[in-house]
Amino acid sequence: MKALEALGLKGATLGFEFERELSEDGVPVGAETVHPGEDGIERNLLRFRSHPSAPFGDFLRVASGGEISRVLLALQVAIGAHA
Repeated sequence: MKALEALGLKGATLGFEFERELSEDGVPVGAETVHPGEDGIERNLLRFRSHPSAPFGDFLRVASGGEISRVLLALQVAIGAHA
């Protein structure tokens, strides 16, 4: 994301992960039976790594306070550019 580089986070990467909770008494989704949660059938997770050699981790756990602020600003810039 070029907005991350512009804010001094060169090499940082954001990723999104979607998890489903399988359940025998859930709802059929394709070949799976999924337990629906309050927000739908998937849990959405924001993943972050500060540089290419770092592993992805939960955004709020692995990013520093400054990184969190800059990533949120970069997301606002990216979303605003496409609105």
